[in-house]
Amino acid sequence: MTSLPEDREVAALPTLHDLVTGDAPASGEAYSQASAAWKARRVLAFQALSRTLSADQQALLKTLVEVHAHESALRGAAVGAQAARREARIRNGEQSRQHAEAAAQARLENRQINDLLKRAADDNATLRRRADTAEKELAALRATLPGIERVIRQDIIAAAPADHRPLPRLAPRSAVTYRYLSHGFHVRRIARRIEEFLAGPDCRGYARPEKLAEFLLPETPRPTFQQALTHLLLSRRVIQSPSGAYRLRNPSGAPR
Repeated sequence: MTSLPEDREVAALPTLHDLVTGDAPASGEAYSQASAAWKARRVLAFQALSRTLSADQQALLKTLVEVHAHESALRGAAVGAQAARREARIRNGEQSRQHAEAAAQARLENRQINDLLKRAADDNATLRRRADTAEKELAALRATLPGIERVIRQDIIAAAPADHRPLPRLAPRSAVTYRYLSHGFHVRRIARRIEEFLAGPDCRGYARPEKLAEFLLPETPRPTFQQALTHLLLSRRVIQSPSGAYRLRNPSGAPR
């Protein structure tokens, strides 16, 4: 068998195993140089073989080399396609995992939002029930308010002319004009109206003279109005503050 004179140099060429298992990691340039050296050895071997073959054998050898090259290219393409599919599966799996995590996070957030909404709805229902109960209690209080006002008026305000007892006659020349001590029914009626107005919800036991005058004048003559106020002051059913306002007394005699 014919051998190349340079076959002894083949053992010195670096193989892929040598480059991978070396002490230092091989660079891309080292791979390129080793590939060029092996290509040169392949060309020399093919030329030496071609010189020992006939024309038909050289054509068959060339065909064999071309078929081997195409087969190697197709095998490399298949390996590349398989690697691409594997990378695509990995990438799709990563995307699917991310989508699954995002969907799980969205479901968790939706569940939390639904829990918050349910809790808010329960709180609103509780508050609505409390509001309904409070409205019912308020309506009941409003229904009993007129009766309470009537009781208060019966306790504070004279409900009959007998409650406005005639004032004791003062000594002669006491500097009090007789007309302010009038015990006529009309004066006592106006005095009772003043008391009712003072005890009502518009005054709550306290009112200024202007408010009383606005309530009674000009329906009541001003002299009669003044006589009624004087009657209430002298009978100590109403007291007058330093500011001029009138305050209603309770039945015990203390100011309200």
